[in-house]
Amino acid sequence: MKDILPIGSIIEINTIDKKDNNKYFIVGRNIKHNDKLYDYVCLKYPFGYVQNMDFTYINDQEVKYLHHLGDINY
Repeated sequence: MKDILPIGSIIEINTIDKKDNNKYFIVGRNIKHNDKLYDYVCLKYPFGYVQNMDFTYINDQEVKYLHHLGDINY
C-alpha cells in the first residue's frame, strides 16, 4: 500500500498459517508498542475487541489485500 489507510479499513495480512482468518480492521495508526513504531493497530474481523491480547500491530508492507476502504473525510 502506498497511502496510509483510514481507520475502519478491512485488510488481509500476510500470515504463515493459511488456516487462520487473516482479515483485520484498522482501529489506529502510527502506534508505539514495546518501543517499536507500527503503522497500524488492528483487531480481528469480524470479532473485534474481546480481550486486551486481541490487538495486532502491523506495518504497511504486511498488508496483502484491501477488502474495504474505511471512512474518509473530505
